[in-house]
Amino acid sequence: MLWDSRMAVSGQAGICDWIGTGHVRLHHIWRKGADTLVPGATIFAPRDVPHCWANTAATESKMIMACTPGGFEGFFEESAKAMVAKSSPAQMDEVMTKFGCELVGPPLFT
Repeated sequence: MLWDSRMAVSGQAGICDWIGTGHVRLHHIWRKGADTLVPGATIFAPRDVPHCWANTAATESKMIMACTPGGFEGFFEESAKAMVAKSSPAQMDEVMTKFGCELVGPPLFT
């Protein structure tokens, strides 16, 4: 597994994902369970609903995300910069708050 996110809520955007390569495990509250998404799969994560992702492939997984309404792409840009800069958890929380996100639970596998 190459990455595993924490359970979070996005209050500003719904997110539609298309899986290009690999296998991605999505745990979601709105459908009361989890799905393993394979190449070609598409899923919509509505706003204000807890969800998290994990790469369950032995190799890199790639997905394309479309967020609605627009503007949420700034979350990914700022999060990536903060991770590269090895920002503190408090600084990461500031980025999440700025974009209406909230951590509400642990990662899927860790």
